[in-house]
This record gives sequence, C-alpha cells and structure tokens, in this order.
Amino acid sequence: MTTADPIHHAFERTAEDRTRLLILGSLPGQKSLSARHYYANPCNQFWRLLTPVVGTDLVVLS
Repeated sequence: MTTADPIHHAFERTAEDRTRLLILGSLPGQKSLSARHYYANPCNQFWRLLTPVVGTDLVVLS
C-alpha cells in the first residue's frame, strides 16, 4: 500500500453469541460500503448462489 492508496473499512460486527455459521468474504466493495449493506451491488451473485443452499429466496430479502 502506498500513501496514495485509499483506506477502506468494513462494517461493524453483526454476529451474535448464538451464531452457528459465518460466511467470511473479502472487504465489501464500494457500492456495498456506500449502501451500508453487505453484497449491495446488484451485479453480486452472492444472494442468488446462497438461495438454493438455504432453500429461501434471499434475493427478495436482500
């Protein structure tokens, strides 16, 4: 990293003590950071890929 590189920050922790599964990824993109919502970029396939795993349409919930 050079001094010209911007510094990005992730969101605060959202897991609770009762959490049983964490899906870890990379730092949220600029659109997600701006929207203050994980995987907020409509081009991101995360919710579509996870939908059949959990058996619930996560796209409409996101």
